[in-house]
Amino acid sequence: MNKLLLAAVVIFAIGCGTITMNMDTEVSSIGEMTHDLEVTMESPLVPLMDLTDEELADIPEDCAAAIDGDVLTLTCDNLTQDQLEEGEIGFDIQVTQTETDEGTEYRVTMPYPFPEEEFATADDEFDLGLEPEDLLDLSFAWNVEVPGQIDRDRSNADSYSGSTAKFETVLGEQQRETLEVVSLVKAGGGACSAPY
Repeated sequence: MNKLLLAAVVIFAIGCGTITMNMDTEVSSIGEMTHDLEVTMESPLVPLMDLTDEELADIPEDCAAAIDGDVLTLTCDNLTQDQLEEGEIGFDIQVTQTETDEGTEYRVTMPYPFPEEEFATADDEFDLGLEPEDLLDLSFAWNVEVPGQIDRDRSNADSYSGSTAKFETVLGEQQRETLEVVSLVKAGGGACSAPY
């Protein structure tokens, strides 16, 4: 679990709160991937938070945090994969590229971002006595744009639009261990590689 979420669990476990996370990932090639991330936390406890606290000290420099009333918003634009993995954010996204007879296959994967066993560990550590979904209302939407045409039979997104796969997850409703999208850039390029 990334540190930002763990801190939020501890903070919001003693009050009510909601966290909405939206991330857009663009994969250009195996070594080129950028991310736009927005995290919104809403709780009566937000005004008590200090943006200079240690919990927010490790966010990437390209991120901006702001508090407006009961809402804390963290916005990050054009993060590299290294920036996404470091510090408080810590999403582990992997891209593999395989040459096949048909063309170049891309596979983008990310472990389920809210593993219940890690929330259980946090619950035990702080003796909260709560189920994960009782701690806070937490949702995560991930839009992944990939090269070529998505193979929907081998991907497990909730919906698709052109070359973008869309995942939506809610804490306490884990339906898959890994989020995965597979695409193919057909050999020869040109219009034949375009998504439909």
